[in-house]
Amino acid sequence: PERWWASYRAVILRYASVAEESGAWVLSVGSELSAQESEEGRWRSLIAEVRARFQGELTYSANWDHFDQVPFWSALDMIGVSAYYEVASRPESSLEEMKARWSQVRWSLLDWRARAHPTRPLLFTELGYPSHVEGAVRPWHYSASREVNMEVQRRAFQAFREVWRGDEAL
Repeated sequence: PERWWASYRAVILRYASVAEESGAWVLSVGSELSAQESEEGRWRSLIAEVRARFQGELTYSANWDHFDQVPFWSALDMIGVSAYYEVASRPESSLEEMKARWSQVRWSLLDWRARAHPTRPLLFTELGYPSHVEGAVRPWHYSASREVNMEVQRRAFQAFREVWRGDEAL
């Protein structure tokens, strides 16, 4: 663990310097590092070091299934979520079914944020649906099917756009 943290610190501090030099407005201090997320003290220390090099906003990209377990959100400016939510129970799910599922996800995310971190906006750091028949059923599983289906992918993205359009929490 010590070697990993030392190496990661060097990498993220280099990225912070590059981000500052290039005028970036936001930097993610990590992405889906779930095995390390419980190391709250290490993260808070690293975030403080990054802030000393980068003047923009900071986030972390938590996986969609455990964003609510990240203990260091209060040290960051935004709550980043990799949003690979299941929005279909079957490939034939309609746009309305997908919108209903995204509405449930939206309510859950906003409710948690209002209770835990009301001043921090949400940032979808990743969102994707593979262009295969299982794309909205298991969006994180890019090789779940070899059967291409662009329509499933289109409906899933449309459902996201329609449910979140104009939301000021983002």
